[in-house]
Amino acid sequence: MKNELHILKCAWQELNTPDDFHDNFYEGLLNQIGHIALGAFASVLLIVIWSQATGEMPHKETFILVCIVCYFINIELIKQKFQGLDSFIDTWFVALGSALLIYPFDELHTEEFGFVLQINHSALYLLCAVIILSLAVYVWPRMKRQYGSGGDVG
Repeated sequence: MKNELHILKCAWQELNTPDDFHDNFYEGLLNQIGHIALGAFASVLLIVIWSQATGEMPHKETFILVCIVCYFINIELIKQKFQGLDSFIDTWFVALGSALLIYPFDELHTEEFGFVLQINHSALYLLCAVIILSLAVYVWPRMKRQYGSGGDVG
């Protein structure tokens, strides 16, 4: 059991070590997908807490802003001691993840259920396009550095 705790501690330490994956597009891509997932998970948790406490969904823009500010202050400033552009990029991807689970939904009030969610497909498609474009913009310079100078492929 002691060895397993050590393994978990080392893995957690590595996950929380700032790195911009300057020359490795794949690890950079996985890192930013992880930030999107973190934003989505935190968003779901906060949406459930808010909706249970108030009986309604939080205001979209305010909620996303709160998620961004909380992440940036607690993780990028306090935990990782601000890493310049990397901190802003990580925060952008967390924001996209948190927006993904609230922005495309519209709240409809009903007498039977209180409120139900309706998917705004246009907003969902737009947000997915922004996520894909953001990942492409993030990854492309890393791919060029990794493979553009005749580096090994495979």
